Amino acid sequence: MPGKTRAQRKKNTFHIIDSLSNKPVTTSVTIVRAKLFITTENDGIFVIPGDLSAMRDTIIFNAQSYEPLKMTLHDLDGRDIIKLKKYEIAQAPPGLNFKNDTLLNDFDRDKVEYYAGISTGTEVFNYRQLAQKFTLKNSGVKLTGAKIIRLVFNAYYEEQHTKYRLRIYDVDNRTGGPGKDLASEVIEISSSDGQQNNANLKKYNIIIPNKTFFIAIEWMRDYHNASFTEIYEPKQYKSVKIESYKPTIGLSPIQGKELNIWAMNFKGEWKPYTYFMPFGTDTAIKAVVEY
Repeated sequence: MPGKTRAQRKKNTFHIIDSLSNKPVTTSVTIVRAKLFITTENDGIFVIPGDLSAMRDTIIFNAQSYEPLKMTLHDLDGRDIIKLKKYEIAQAPPGLNFKNDTLLNDFDRDKVEYYAGISTGTEVFNYRQLAQKFTLKNSGVKLTGAKIIRLVFNAYYEEQHTKYRLRIYDVDNRTGGPGKDLASEVIEISSSDGQQNNANLKKYNIIIPNKTFFIAIEWMRDYHNASFTEIYEPKQYKSVKIESYKPTIGLSPIQGKELNIWAMNFKGEWKPYTYFMPFGTDTAIKAVVEY
């Protein structure tokens, strides 16, 4: 077999930084048609091998509280710096007091039977994020907590240690789906503590400006979270192994009147998640708000 050319062996290293401070930014990087998705470390560095000038796929950079950046791979040729532009997130005015709290999307967690985030049947789970929509009676409340039900044990009855990120979104009035981030800091959950992950969000001072908001799970596609599931491939008449990533997120056992689950695909688009319909109208994510 002939050896690889110099262009094929080349490793293109990029640094993702804030456009104003020049500090590194932890970023989700997606190559669309290839369906490749990684999350950088805190140094904001990632590598693409090969000759970029010959590549025609699209790459998307998505970091919390930054404007998403989309470009073609060949436009990266000759560059090593990617600058992302941060947008302002409204903060609660000082001295604002909240006296009461309430739990949204409540259900009996012992009755959760179905989970999203893993390949099922012949359906591969090709989504970057999964979001639960919440509707409030009043705007201007403070989000103080989230409770996430996820699958704990695998086929060998071992605990599924995992880490993932929570994204909190305002509503996009144009689509009705998730819009801009409402949290200014990265919220990372590192979990080995059972079926329910309790996230204390008080320190993030997240104010919900409208009557609709979203809590999303962002998968971190790295070695720590990687696993394999088997699905039956009818064209090959056999089961094949498909790579998937933890966590798998529960679906509420209560069927709602409307669909409240949205998913972000590899193009960075938010779409209603209809796979479990008509039963699966809501994820098994609860929210605690103060007002």
